[in-house]
Formats: sequence, structure tokens, C-alpha cells
Amino acid sequence: MLSLNNSSQRKKNIERLIESHSRRLQALEEQKAIEGISADPKIGMEIEDIVKKIEELQTELETVKRNIEPPEKQPGRSLEEAKRIRVLVGDDDPLMTLGLEASVQQYPDLEYVGQILTPGKVLSLIEAKEPDVVIMDLEWWGDSRAGIDQIERIKTKYNNIKVIAFTAHKELIEQARQAGADMAIKKGVSPNQLIECVRDVVSRR
Repeated sequence: MLSLNNSSQRKKNIERLIESHSRRLQALEEQKAIEGISADPKIGMEIEDIVKKIEELQTELETVKRNIEPPEKQPGRSLEEAKRIRVLVGDDDPLMTLGLEASVQQYPDLEYVGQILTPGKVLSLIEAKEPDVVIMDLEWWGDSRAGIDQIERIKTKYNNIKVIAFTAHKELIEQARQAGADMAIKKGVSPNQLIECVRDVVSRR
């Protein structure tokens, strides 16, 4: 097992790699959007490859974080931990998920349980992570229906889970509500406002 110092350094290195891949991913998405249907198919292939690399790094990051966590906390969740609101974030921008993770971890009544980087893994990660709330981006890889379709799937299979639609596109908010989102908000709200939204949807049970 890595020492605490080595684990902390490895965590920083992984986060830097994720940030680097994320910036490349963003540049490719912008290029693909500009070129439209005439875009080189290799761009799509590179996007898929980078997403896979980021997902692998995110999995490794979770393992490293467990090494940093005190051993006495690892076997199971305490009563206090069991009362926390478990938050899962779905967004195609890894930098966004890292930012939301940092925000959630500042609040003792919340627990960040993971991230979804591709729409196809939404249901499997919900089953694995057992969140109370999913914060879901609506546009994935230029597809404005991707997040909305996943909200419908979540609500069909896990109606007890609260979903907050989180989007940069105001025109998608009503569509998200119609798909079953418990709340739909525009990106740009402060971390405090987002946390209050999480608490609010949970209190509606």
C-alpha cells in the first residue's frame, strides 16, 4: 500500500492528468461543433479515447482517496455518515465534476459519492453508488437530449432518487422538468445556492 505522502502526491498527479485531458477534450468538442457534419471522424474517436482515459483516472483517484482516508473510517459507514445526503454528479466536463466535488465536500451533511462522465453509465453507477441526489448535466457531447433522456430513465427505475437538472442552456430547463427532474437550474449559481437546492429536493420526501 502506498504511504500517506505518496498517496497524497499520487492524488495530485491524477488530478493534474484529469485536468490536462479535460482541456484537450473541451478543445476537441469545440472543434467538432464548429466543423459539424464535416468533422473528421478521428475527432470522435479521440474524444471517446480521452473519455475512457478520464474514467480510468477517476476510478484510480477514488482508490487513492480511500488510501488517504483514516483506516478506522473504511470498514463501514457510521451512523453520522449514514445520515448524510449522498450526491452523484453527471457531467461530460471532468473539471466541472471536480469543482462540484470540492463544493460538496465542504458541507458535513453531504457526501460526494462519485461522478458520471458518459450517459450510458448513469443507471449502473446509480446502482453502485446508491445516491440520494443526482446532479445531471443536460447536454452531453453536443447532444441536448442526452441528459433529458437519462433523467427519464432514472425516474422510471429509481423514482425515489431526486434529480437536479444542471444546465448552461435556459431553453432546456422546462424540458428537464417535463422529463421528471425534481428541480432544474441554470449553471452559474453559487456553490451555496446549489447546496441549498440539494437540501431542498431531499426535504420534499
